[in-house]
Amino acid sequence: MIVRLINNLNRLNKNWMTNSFIMGIISLFVLSANPLTAGVIFEDDFNAWSDYTFTQTVTSESCSSPCSSIPAKWWGVRSQGTVLDPNTKNTIYIESTNARSGKCFTHWQEANINSGGWQSGGTLSTVFNYQSEVYARAYYKFQPDWRWWQNGGNSPMLKMLRIVNYESDDAAPWSDATGSFETLTRPRIILQLVRWNKGLSPVGFNFSIKYSDDTNGSGDWTENIQNPKGGGDCIWSEPGCPGDGNWHSWELYVKLNNPAGVANGELKFWYDGILVSTKKNLNWITSGSITDTTSMWNSVSIGGNDFNPYSDNAEQWYAIDDLVISTTYIGPDGFSDKIPPDKPFLKP
Repeated sequence: MIVRLINNLNRLNKNWMTNSFIMGIISLFVLSANPLTAGVIFEDDFNAWSDYTFTQTVTSESCSSPCSSIPAKWWGVRSQGTVLDPNTKNTIYIESTNARSGKCFTHWQEANINSGGWQSGGTLSTVFNYQSEVYARAYYKFQPDWRWWQNGGNSPMLKMLRIVNYESDDAAPWSDATGSFETLTRPRIILQLVRWNKGLSPVGFNFSIKYSDDTNGSGDWTENIQNPKGGGDCIWSEPGCPGDGNWHSWELYVKLNNPAGVANGELKFWYDGILVSTKKNLNWITSGSITDTTSMWNSVSIGGNDFNPYSDNAEQWYAIDDLVISTTYIGPDGFSDKIPPDKPFLKP
């Protein structure tokens, strides 16, 4: 349509100022139709990948920088050992199946009620230049008949996204086991999907944070997702909720405190452009000085392990697509210039 309009203008014997004005209007139209997100430091829609899977065995396996099996802009990939017998699928796939468009990251969640503990961890991690504040946005979709463990001994939970400060002599960015990453003086946030009360509560986002002086985690909180179509808390598969079989935009923002010891750090989270959670007065760096190597955010990981043993031998999938990491608010595709990033969703 734009090309046709320009050609028509060229055929018209109009004065230069008129044509320049109209061309300016066309330029504004083109830019508004294809908004550019300032501050992007990493993005992947997975379409340039060859079809890919990371082989899963009975023990945890990883491939990290340099890892020739994945695109160079990614730091590494990890798969937790299988808890299924027989195991018919790997945990991680990059392919067109389930994709929003082109290809996507698909994570197969294993469930074995007899194995106990956290299971089926599949993670992709990237490392980038140090940032004092970071936005990470991706689209998530769950298998339409996704199941949660209910009435069991504990509440089911899925690790979905993490932002950390990582250094080459640390454990891997995805590691948070005691004795490795947890013992280091590094800030960390893990975004988790949870259903408390043994899987019977509405679905919520859980934010697990760690300050620089805490080896065991500095606390967490959960925000129930309000149904964007009204009606209170999301009941998993209702329209507009994460389990409705559609793609949904999740965006996490973290900002370091400065100077160290002054609790002025922040965290925000948006679901489909709706501000779900805001936390201020966070003391990410509790003492010392804020330096690149010991403080600033420089790694994002998607996926993770989970605690959801809904069966004694079964698998189900969720997919992630269109990951963007930026120093400015991103928003859902096509809406970043229309939804104020600090405007919360107001219940009707």
